[in-house]
Order: sequence, then C-alpha cells, then structure tokens
Amino acid sequence: MTPKQRERILILTAVICVAAFAGDRLVLTPLIDLWNTRAEKITNLQDIIENGQRLLNRERSLRKTWRIMQRDALPDDIAQAQNQIVKGMDRWVTDSGVKQSSFKPNWKQYEESYRTLESSAVVQGELSQIQRFFI
Repeated sequence: MTPKQRERILILTAVICVAAFAGDRLVLTPLIDLWNTRAEKITNLQDIIENGQRLLNRERSLRKTWRIMQRDALPDDIAQAQNQIVKGMDRWVTDSGVKQSSFKPNWKQYEESYRTLESSAVVQGELSQIQRFFI
C-alpha cells in the first residue's frame, strides 16, 4: 500500500466517523427522543381513554347516586336546614334513649356555593343506648 492510498483511507475513515457522529447528534438522537416523548404521550392518552371508558360504564350508577345525594341534601334555606337537623337529632335521641345535654349547630362556608353544617352534641346514656344513637 502506497502512502497516497493510506492517506485516502485515513481521510475516508475520518469523513465516515465525522458523518456518523453528525448523523447521530443531528438525526438519530433527536428522533429517538421524539419517539420516546410520543410513546409517553400515547401511554398517557390511553390511560385517559381507559379512565373515561370506566366512567362511561359506571355512568348510570353515578347518576343515580348523584340524584340521591341531591334529593337528600339539606335545603338552601339555612333555617329550614337547621330545623331538619334539629328534628333528626331529636329522633336519634328519642329512638336511642340517650339524654341530650347540649346541641350546637355551626354553619361553615368554605366556598361561595358550598356550606357545611357542623354540629356538636353532648349525650349521656348507657353504652347500648349510645351505640344505638350512633348507628
């Protein structure tokens, strides 16, 4: 092999290495990153679709539960709602046989359209009566 042929082979080898390196950095690595990103997006979308399918399958029972919750919710009028709670408390006390010492309803508003009624009660009685009160 002559020195000129050896020089050509070395130059050709260097050009091939530079081209392979550039191809890896400019084409192959970005494509692999893009494929991985798309694969993650596809997996996330498939999870979302599966969750949606589960919700659609449970739609009837969810709507029924929601209707029951709306029907059994306290009225918007604070006085009526508090009256219902007091009547319910009286029924629980009467049915269980406990003695009620105090009952304090307290309205709390967490958001514009969302209120809760927290109540504290002090009752006395035998263990079986208190158990009936809570059941």
